Amino acid sequence: MKSVPRQASGIRNKVARRRVVLEEKAVKKKDRREARKSREKERERLGSEAPPKREPRTLENTREHDETIVQRGDEAVAEAEQVDEFAGVFGGEVTPKILVTTGYRATRVTYEFLKDFVAVIPNIVYYKRGQYELKRIVKYATNKGFTDIIVVREDHKLLTGLVHCHLPDGPTAEYRLTSYVPSGRIRNRGKSTSHTPEVSSCTSVRSCP
Repeated sequence: MKSVPRQASGIRNKVARRRVVLEEKAVKKKDRREARKSREKERERLGSEAPPKREPRTLENTREHDETIVQRGDEAVAEAEQVDEFAGVFGGEVTPKILVTTGYRATRVTYEFLKDFVAVIPNIVYYKRGQYELKRIVKYATNKGFTDIIVVREDHKLLTGLVHCHLPDGPTAEYRLTSYVPSGRIRNRGKSTSHTPEVSSCTSVRSCP
């Protein structure tokens, strides 16, 4: 018989309420464990006549159908990839070479972010913005063989986003930054390695270049 725990929602004292919540979780965990043992015993008793095991709920088997998910062998996607601006990069024919810069009058917040950013992105070079117009920097990057340029944006000493332009003719994308935490403030943080990061689970047309 299942235990009936006290209701935590009506308890005003924070310490007592947390204790009751933990008790509720312990009771539910115990009930699930006992139910699982009961099912296992029933399966052993029935032997070959036992019903099939219930399939565990996962993200894959509970995901609703999405027509933007790329299916293996999709002809339309294959044709699009052949004329995609990043086809050479994803095909391994071109190694990305990235120039990153800032907006005018960048502050310590941006430079602190850049320190982490250049540590995790391979083949990236920081170029001081100074008073140069962005058009001039783009022209310089193109002449020097850079494949992409990224501009770190901030507003009132708060990071707002990244502008990413594929050289020489685009496309251009803008990414928002909403919850950046400098690596120096992360407790028990790991150390970066020289491994090249890669995207390994890109399945949606919306999320893939």
